[in-house]
Amino acid sequence: MALRVGKDPFDYINEVKIERSKHAMKRRLQEYTPNSNSIDKLENIDQKYHLIVFSAEWCGDCVAYVPALAKTLAIAKNNMIRPRS
Repeated sequence: MALRVGKDPFDYINEVKIERSKHAMKRRLQEYTPNSNSIDKLENIDQKYHLIVFSAEWCGDCVAYVPALAKTLAIAKNNMIRPRS
């Protein structure tokens, strides 16, 4: 899947073409529990940041960490951070 600038990480996960990777990413999204210290730090960011996430659905590290990052950022709910793939 080619990455597009401005794609929401949750949309990216839902559009993964390799079924094994999509299933693993969705499972990781459900099972992952972010560290509360990380959430606290993200919630206290007071400057605007754009995170650029490079990912490939065939990459094991991406399958493991993109859902974790997406979930952590969603829980932190800080408008100063905008994740985009």
